[in-house]
Amino acid sequence: MKKTLLSGLVLCACVCACVFAQELKMPAIFSDNLVLQAGKDTPVFGWAAPGASVEVKFTARGKSVSAKATADKDGKWLARMPELPAGLEGTLTVKSGKDTLTFSDALIGEVWLCGGQSNMAWTIGAGTMSEEIKQTARDEADKVDGKVRMFRVRRVGADEPQDDVQMEAGKWEVVTPENVKNCTAVGWNFAVRVNKEAGLPVGLINSNWGGTVVEAWLPKEVIDSTSVADSVWQRHEQMLEGWEEKMDVYNEQIKEFNETYKTNSERLANRRLQPRKPYSPTDRNAPCRLYNAMMHGLGNYGMRGMLWYQGEANAGWPRVNEYGELMKALVNSYRARINPQLYFYYVELANFTKPQADPVQLRSWAYVREQQAAVLELPGTGVATAIDVGEADDIHPTDKKTVGNRLAGMALNDIYGKKSLCRSPQYASHKISGDKVIITFDNADGLRERAGKEKSFAIRGADGNWVWADKVKISGNAIEVSAQAIKDPAAVRYAWASNPETALENKEGLPLLPFRTDKDSVE
Repeated sequence: MKKTLLSGLVLCACVCACVFAQELKMPAIFSDNLVLQAGKDTPVFGWAAPGASVEVKFTARGKSVSAKATADKDGKWLARMPELPAGLEGTLTVKSGKDTLTFSDALIGEVWLCGGQSNMAWTIGAGTMSEEIKQTARDEADKVDGKVRMFRVRRVGADEPQDDVQMEAGKWEVVTPENVKNCTAVGWNFAVRVNKEAGLPVGLINSNWGGTVVEAWLPKEVIDSTSVADSVWQRHEQMLEGWEEKMDVYNEQIKEFNETYKTNSERLANRRLQPRKPYSPTDRNAPCRLYNAMMHGLGNYGMRGMLWYQGEANAGWPRVNEYGELMKALVNSYRARINPQLYFYYVELANFTKPQADPVQLRSWAYVREQQAAVLELPGTGVATAIDVGEADDIHPTDKKTVGNRLAGMALNDIYGKKSLCRSPQYASHKISGDKVIITFDNADGLRERAGKEKSFAIRGADGNWVWADKVKISGNAIEVSAQAIKDPAAVRYAWASNPETALENKEGLPLLPFRTDKDSVE
């Protein structure tokens, strides 16, 4: 009897496993209302029985294009579609054996991944956003008429790479005047301009989390391949010391806080008094955890590019010195997984904290901005500065329109055939001539002064002391910088502070990016 029962259970398990193995499945990123990347070789992928044949078909206006694939030994398959013209709306159908998956209202357009921390996560409907900003977005959502869509990834972490991501809304969402409040403000403003000027639908994949470091968004093997890996893991282990005891204390403190402030409004009003949760193995800033849960499961979904707004959380020392290498590793690793030609545009950190008082502010965000620029060494990249739209007393400036427009300007120029002077003036070279430092810039057509700006340039001599420059002469795409007090200049720095003045711009009004001519110096 026992043998018969056992045999039955084994048979049942085998049958169940067989049925499951034959089930056609697709990642969450494939849903109704999805946006598929326009062009050739757009990937469609999922799982089926090992060795099973899979057919993918996109049908619009009575015509279809299709592609086929075969599941590998692990049941994974990937089909690459023929040419998909932007603007088509139709149905994506996937078949394998008796299984069929159908995704309605599929749209062919331009897909962009919006990553980073809170300034990318900041939504149109955030509490600090004015009613004017919200109404403008509602009006824009009405005009785009369903041609901008969003896929919001749930904010979770994981110890190991996950084959799929979790969703906030359960599927792709058509952005409307009613739900635009949930859209990343930077991404929205980017999408609206691209849609308006290039006439293309845009899909935004929103995967970001406030207060996070770049290490959390990287695969373990990528971190381990960098020269700063030991520093990253040693810091992680040091921060974990005594975490269980710290967590016990925190649990008591948060219990007391919640008993003192009983409503959500009271807790929000007193959030500065709220105990801070200690670092633990499941912290959102633990290396790799956000990549594992929020990026890996996107697979190699077809995308044109990535928008990135992050860096504030990496501003501390010595962490800031690792940032440039880690950012380049992030770009290269995402390209390897998603698309070798993936465009990558980032936002240079906004001005923040007290306005600059000294010619040079050491240990400031200027170093983060310099490290951010390391990705510009890679092709297909660009920077949109926010250094002139920040707020001294708020790390989350509400002017996301300017930032989104600057990001879109680069995409329109580089990808969509709308040529313009879309990049800020940027340091190219310098030479010392007598008591002057002559500095040449790229992207500096029509270089001119910005109204109302006075102190931005600092100059130092052989004695190592920095003073304000008292003369800045513009000559074409170059300037001459000097100070009466400095007869033997050694270096110049511009906007070298967390919240500096911005003195110069090109003819499009794009401000000169911060720089220093003595980049090899420690500080």
